[in-house]
Amino acid sequence: MKGKILKISVAIILIMTLTLANFIFVGSNIVSYAMDEITTNHKNIEFETYFKDKDGNKTNILERTAEEKEMSMYLLLNVKREGYFNGIVELNDTNFKFNSSESEYVNKVEENKIYLNQMNAGTTAEIEIKVSPIEQEKYALEEKKSKVILSGEYKDSTQKDIKIEAKRSMKLNLIETNDKTNIENTMKIITNKVAKISGEDKRIIQVSIDLGLKNDNYPMKQITSKINVPIINSEKPEIVKNIKLNSMTSHEINEKDGEIEIILKNEPLESNILWKKQGNEKVVLTYIYNKDVDLKGEKFILEEMVTLQDGKEITADKVELEIPEQVVDSTIEVVTSNSENEIFKGKLNSGIDREINSETKLIVNLGNIAKNISIKENQSKYIVDGKENGANIVFNRTIISKDNFIKIFGEQGNLQIFNEDGILLETINNDSATDENGNIIVDYTGREPKALEIIGTQALAEGELSFYNTKTITETEPKITRKASEINTKISYNYEEEKENEIEELEFIANEEKEIEARIQLKDTVTEATLELNKDTLSTVVSNQLEMKVTLKTNNEKYDLNKNPIIKIELPEQVENININNVSLLYEEELKVKNYYVEGRQIVLELEGEQKKYKENTVEGTDIIIDVTVDVNRKSIAKDEKIIMNYTNGNATIYAEGENGEKSVDISIVPPKDVTAINSIKDLGIETIGQEENEEIALERGKNSKNIEVGFEIINNNPESIENVNILGTFPTKTEENNIDMEVSEGINVENAKVYYSENENATKDLQNPENGWMEELNDGKKVKKYLVVLDNIEAQTSITGTYRVEIPENLEYNQIAKEGYETSYTNSATSTDNTIKATTITMQTGVGPKLETALNATLGGQELKEDKIVKNGEVIKYTVKVSNTGSEDVEDITVLGKIPEGTKLVEPVENYEYTGASYYKEIDTDSYRGNIERLAVGESAILEYELRVNKDLKDDTEIKHSVETKYLDVTKKSNEIKFMTETANLRVSVKRVTDRSVDLYELGTVEYYAIIENISDKEQKDVKIKTDMSNNIKPERVQLITGLKDIEISDEEIFGGETLSENEIKENESNEVDETTHSEVIEYAEEMNIGNLKPGEIKVLDYNMLINQMKENNTDKITLSVKAVDSEKEYTSNEWKDKLNSFKVNMEMTTNVEEKYVKSGDIIEYSIKVKNESKARTSGLKITDKVPLELTITKIEKDGKEIEIPKNNNIEISNDIEAGEELNIKITTVVNHSESRDEAEAITNKAIASVYGEEIAETSEITHIIKANETEQGGNNGGTDGNGNNNDVDDNNVANGKRNITGTAWFDENANGKKDENERVLSNIKVKLLNLDTNKLVKDKNGKILEATTNDNGIYILSNLGNGNYIAIFEYNNTQYSLTKYKVEGVSEAQNSDVRLNEISLEGKKQNIASTDVIKIEDTDISNIDIGLIELKDFDLKLDKTISKVIIQNSAGTSTKEYNDEKIAKAEIDAKQLKGTTVIIEYKIKVSNIGEVAGYARKIADYIPKDLQFSSEMNKDWYQADNALYSSSIANDKIEPGESKTLTLTLTKKMNEENLGLVNNRAEIVEAYNDLGLSDINSTPGNQDKNENDYSSADIILSIKTGKAVYISIGAIIATILVSGAVAAVIVKRKNDKEE
Repeated sequence: MKGKILKISVAIILIMTLTLANFIFVGSNIVSYAMDEITTNHKNIEFETYFKDKDGNKTNILERTAEEKEMSMYLLLNVKREGYFNGIVELNDTNFKFNSSESEYVNKVEENKIYLNQMNAGTTAEIEIKVSPIEQEKYALEEKKSKVILSGEYKDSTQKDIKIEAKRSMKLNLIETNDKTNIENTMKIITNKVAKISGEDKRIIQVSIDLGLKNDNYPMKQITSKINVPIINSEKPEIVKNIKLNSMTSHEINEKDGEIEIILKNEPLESNILWKKQGNEKVVLTYIYNKDVDLKGEKFILEEMVTLQDGKEITADKVELEIPEQVVDSTIEVVTSNSENEIFKGKLNSGIDREINSETKLIVNLGNIAKNISIKENQSKYIVDGKENGANIVFNRTIISKDNFIKIFGEQGNLQIFNEDGILLETINNDSATDENGNIIVDYTGREPKALEIIGTQALAEGELSFYNTKTITETEPKITRKASEINTKISYNYEEEKENEIEELEFIANEEKEIEARIQLKDTVTEATLELNKDTLSTVVSNQLEMKVTLKTNNEKYDLNKNPIIKIELPEQVENININNVSLLYEEELKVKNYYVEGRQIVLELEGEQKKYKENTVEGTDIIIDVTVDVNRKSIAKDEKIIMNYTNGNATIYAEGENGEKSVDISIVPPKDVTAINSIKDLGIETIGQEENEEIALERGKNSKNIEVGFEIINNNPESIENVNILGTFPTKTEENNIDMEVSEGINVENAKVYYSENENATKDLQNPENGWMEELNDGKKVKKYLVVLDNIEAQTSITGTYRVEIPENLEYNQIAKEGYETSYTNSATSTDNTIKATTITMQTGVGPKLETALNATLGGQELKEDKIVKNGEVIKYTVKVSNTGSEDVEDITVLGKIPEGTKLVEPVENYEYTGASYYKEIDTDSYRGNIERLAVGESAILEYELRVNKDLKDDTEIKHSVETKYLDVTKKSNEIKFMTETANLRVSVKRVTDRSVDLYELGTVEYYAIIENISDKEQKDVKIKTDMSNNIKPERVQLITGLKDIEISDEEIFGGETLSENEIKENESNEVDETTHSEVIEYAEEMNIGNLKPGEIKVLDYNMLINQMKENNTDKITLSVKAVDSEKEYTSNEWKDKLNSFKVNMEMTTNVEEKYVKSGDIIEYSIKVKNESKARTSGLKITDKVPLELTITKIEKDGKEIEIPKNNNIEISNDIEAGEELNIKITTVVNHSESRDEAEAITNKAIASVYGEEIAETSEITHIIKANETEQGGNNGGTDGNGNNNDVDDNNVANGKRNITGTAWFDENANGKKDENERVLSNIKVKLLNLDTNKLVKDKNGKILEATTNDNGIYILSNLGNGNYIAIFEYNNTQYSLTKYKVEGVSEAQNSDVRLNEISLEGKKQNIASTDVIKIEDTDISNIDIGLIELKDFDLKLDKTISKVIIQNSAGTSTKEYNDEKIAKAEIDAKQLKGTTVIIEYKIKVSNIGEVAGYARKIADYIPKDLQFSSEMNKDWYQADNALYSSSIANDKIEPGESKTLTLTLTKKMNEENLGLVNNRAEIVEAYNDLGLSDINSTPGNQDKNENDYSSADIILSIKTGKAVYISIGAIIATILVSGAVAAVIVKRKNDKEE
């Protein structure tokens, strides 16, 4: 029993444990009911797709009728618990497509794809998508199950990108609601007559029957129809059947029991059926009776049953048709139609030929009846006021199907075509030739008829034969066409049939003629023009470069062509100044610019000329590009305005808009800030707008007092009012900073405001703080320091102004100053955010008068001498005195004095070749330095330099101090003091220049220096080493060590025995004595050179022979040299020698005798090169190089008029030194070589280069010629005319097969002036294509590929083998790196300007903005200088980064704070016991950085707050909530310069519970951005929520339970339950035991 009880207890505990555990898992996962329709591969993402029925219920199958063209589909997405999801929804194997969606969760919709915006945890979104069925002629037998596929990435607290996938099926079923009323079952008697058939008279009855569905609104499977056969007196008629199928694919006919059964079937093909939706099925039945049959009262009875593809059978009501007694004849019918039922009169009114097309169809309903069938197409007529007027419309060609002709008329039949005069034009028979489509083409070129008669032989069989006619309306009379309402063409037809004549003989007799008409309605034209701008904003703070494009539409005959049009464009009232920079016409040859000017705020443009042709479809019309500079009143408020254009046309019929044609475009006036502060003192001529730098204005000294008015103005540019406006201002009265004793003579004058005054210069706007001392009255105009203007509000886009007056005292002196300004704080009424804007401070000052600043600097060996530096005895310190005039007046007669410190001597370099011994310096016997400056203008500086040498016998640690005084007027200014300590020395080292100092140094030349090292100690110094410090523009060519010198005056002649040795002589004698006491030897240069030992008093010299490098951009124009001598103890520094380096100034230019760009074989080209030495010295080692192109043969070279030898390989090298100011002239004569393989034009480029000792110093500009391709006898369009004088250059096939060329250059317009300047570089790899305007297709080469040229290393391209025609060149370049320079700048030659701009043209069937040219017209000539200039693309690019900076956790256990270093992902843990009731406070940082090249503003930032975070306006004064997002405009007024950043702070909270742990994602984006240039962000669209753009960013926080502790509180319940259960079981067992005992 005990065991049993124990087992029961254990079982109870286990059951309860498992049950509770299951509850825990269910609770923790919050798993909703599992349905395949909503689950994905992750429990936190649910996805459902459905339609809705008429009651709003969800369904995966939607039925629709053919008339329903759009319906709604729904996506339900649920992101649960935590994290966020980014996804795409796609359609596969579908019979419908996506159209659009208005959902905030949809970023973009494509036909089969939807891009979703990010969805955060807690989002459940039902997304409505408009869809429409895919219309196809072939229809699937089985309704498709469309696959809807969800894919994307989900991120949760694991921080992994989890791939999400889900598939759903949906069906969009086509249903029908047809009944018998929708059945088409009409009958018509088309023939009832007696006719000869096979020589016998027969009664012919023809019935035309239409079958099917009236609207063809559902695919049919079968049509079964029955029609009776009237049998008279047992006579059964012969029946001829003629069936024309539309959507049905086959037929069968059964005759039985006096009726005909016709079965039409739509048989499947590859699981599809035909459904054309283009009309009904037609049947013509011909009943042939004996002549005398009596059919009176007989009826035809039609029965019809339609079987639809869904199996539904519909039986129509029977239709009865009584046979009429009257004669009806349609055995032969003729119908006609025009391809256009209406045309516009544009071409007709302008006298331009207009082509029209028509179809005249002969229908033979019964063969072997009609003979000599005649169809007459009469001359067309204009209808004017109901009356006919002759129209000059001629036939160009007729197209006839030969198969259909043979079918009807037989192989022996024929057709004859006559003109209006009865002249035979063509005979059609079995031998007539056809084109590739089997059609007979009758071409009337040169014999164009105005009317046609077609006569055919006997029609042998039933069928249809169409005559497709092309006509031209030509030689129109505008006076008639402008009034005409239509073109009417009458067509008459008849035929002959065999009949008995009066004497009962058989013959073919003509039947009565019938007439039909074809009408074309003539529609009036309109004059229309459009206006486009290159920007949609006008800034109030900068001059706006505005490009206007006016398009006179002429690409369609519905528009009038233009005659002397006048365009007037009026700009908004805020515009103060308009300057027209340039006006150019594109795609226009017939109109010219007559005049343009500015009249007030209106731009007036007058054109002259009359257009005679249309532009067709490549371009919309004439483009007029107006480049203007527009200045807007800087006080203008933000406002949406319009630019209005009016235009007139001398040929206008009516205008598209307005009485005289009017068009307007929107333009926004945009101040840079939402509130503009204006500060002004108009009496002093100053007004500042916005927060600019401090503005200064000079006050006159020594004048009488002056009363001035100070004004302020606050402009509210917001679309809503601002409230709680406080203007806190500073008067220019006397304060600690202001030292002019000004007095406020008249207080603040402002309307509808409260004004306060304070004598506390530190007063704030707080009226309640008594320390501020605000009072409502102005008590003392001299003591008052501050003012406060309080307004309730300033209405949207209005302003308030205020003024006060100040008295400026008399007799002002130097160095007096007074500042005034203000700041305005306000609240945006729409957002409830507070902002402050500061006006520019105006500083009134009298100037500082004469004022000099003196700075002293010391260097040792070229290095700055710091105070802690030790200077050794014998070293030379160079002092530099900089005197600057920082005052407001020029200063004259300035003296700089400096006392020579004890222990030093003032030294000077000995000029020319003199020495004081070998030490180079000469000591000056003076105790002070004195320098003079004659004059220093305001802002100028002067430099004075002198050198002091430390005496060689000073003791260690002797302090040397030195400063200078500057004296001017009666002022003495002392400089800074420089001091240092000395140290005894063994060596003294000096550097001097040996090369004559009166000679300037030039690049690529030589210079010689000495380094003089002397032992000034009483001991021998062993292994003395020399280190050389030199500038990078010189390098040692040879170094000599000279020894044996003594401390006596010597010269170079003494060192070298009176002559300079050559390098070879020196090498030969390098170890020999030059004379009795001196030696020299060449040593190898090294960074450290050992010159051996120096005995006491001994001197050694290092002789540096230096080569001077060519001056480069990164080289200085100063040569510097100093050395250090190192003995066993110390390092000794020499003086630094400085020389100015000059560059060679050699100018070169190359000209040619051939000004034309194009040359041909055998042409002579002369190149003339002029070289001028503009340096001050002789240019030695000069070499002129010219690599003449190998396509040329050099015949002569002349140098200064003398012929010289012609080199091999065309490489000309001419060495010639040139004296200063002299010229060298070279002339090269060449001839263009012939090349058999020159099938295309080729470019040759020549330039000459000047070099000195192998280094280039100058070059000429390039001269380019294009050698034409060889002229050939090839067929096709090889240009020019053929032997008959016909033009061969027209490229009908759009293939480049002519002999003309287009060439040009691509260059980088570094200064963006629209002109190819001399030193601007060319660009290679720019692709050029050609659009043929006559075909509206890209030109192809002979191989059928798109003709394409690429600019070479010289920037040149050539498009070759072109025929005559009209073209547009299209350029392709890297538009992420470049943009186009200015187009055809006025005053710049064709050879130097850019011919390319962004134009909207129609290419490959769609409009595109393409870098392209104006029309290039080739007429038997080559075209050159079609150039493209590119500039660096200046980007406007604001980037947003969102991070987490701080997380605070608050609960009953206290508050904990964790700081983060602006992390994208932050993690925070919460104690499980404190989870419920915990508040998490998250501080976000949102940084906006300008990573572009244009300054701009982030006008508004959005934070897309997730649903489980809370916003408090108390914690976020700069933010407000609207439309499910947070917004801030707190940095809207802060200009962000390139490279700068602005940071916002946003604090959000989250209330925690057991269900909302995990990852929380928060996103932010720039939703409004602006810059003064009106540029769009280079890679982002503000506010579009595209996560791939850099103006969008997000940050994640992961909130989790602290690890190592209970995850769920419910676990405690499990343990407690187990313990309780165990205890209960134990008690039961014990009691049982007690009872048993």
